[in-house]
Amino acid sequence: MMADNLDILFRPSTALSLTVTMSRKEEVLAAFEVLENGGEVIYPPHSTTYSSCTTNVIDRFGFRWVIMTEQTEH
Repeated sequence: MMADNLDILFRPSTALSLTVTMSRKEEVLAAFEVLENGGEVIYPPHSTTYSSCTTNVIDRFGFRWVIMTEQTEH
C-alpha cells in the first residue's frame, strides 16, 4: 500500500531485501558508494564463495540492498 501521509513513527521493514546482481565488480562498488551515502553499511564489499564482490547496505530511506556479482565458474 502506498500513501503520501505517513505517520511520524513509520519505520521501513528490513525483513525485505532488494537483491541486485551486476556483471562487474566495478558496478557493485559504484552502487555501494551511492547507497552508503547517508545509509548504514551492514557488510562492506567483499568476496565470498558465491560472488567475487558482494555488499549489504541499508540506504538512507531504510531499504536493505544486497548487491553482488555472479560467481563465474573457473
